[in-house]
Amino acid sequence: MSQEASLLRSPGDLGSFELRLPSTCLFDVICSEAWPTDEARKKRDSPELRGGREEMAAEAAGYRALLPGESSFPAEQAFASFRIPRSHLFYASPSGLTVAFVNLKPLIPGHVLVVPRRTVPRLADLSQEEFDDLFRSVRVVQGALESSYGAEASREWRRV
Repeated sequence: MSQEASLLRSPGDLGSFELRLPSTCLFDVICSEAWPTDEARKKRDSPELRGGREEMAAEAAGYRALLPGESSFPAEQAFASFRIPRSHLFYASPSGLTVAFVNLKPLIPGHVLVVPRRTVPRLADLSQEEFDDLFRSVRVVQGALESSYGAEASREWRRV
């Protein structure tokens, strides 16, 4: 496999994940520079980055403006052991089954998470309606972010 088609992270960076890059990268800088190590990535609410929560809320508000319609956001969203505040959410599907929010420790600009409202251990545990809504939502969010950043493609994470 060519380097353009696949890039393996160092062991322990993000567990055992393989990153598949499309032929046209989402961000040119990622194609030409190395990915940051986990140690180099700082949480946006760390003491070194004052105002991280406000930065995340502002980023979410910017993405919210890109998406059509009015969304009703829950007060917070559970994500593993984390509680994501409403101010960090920027998309809720019309059915309310899926939300999207900004990443606390992004790899690159535009690195966001799209998740089902109901927390389950595996995708197979979602109902068909939740599963379909999740991937419809991924398409909506992906389209808005690609437009925002002028990208022709996005990345796909796949468990190895």
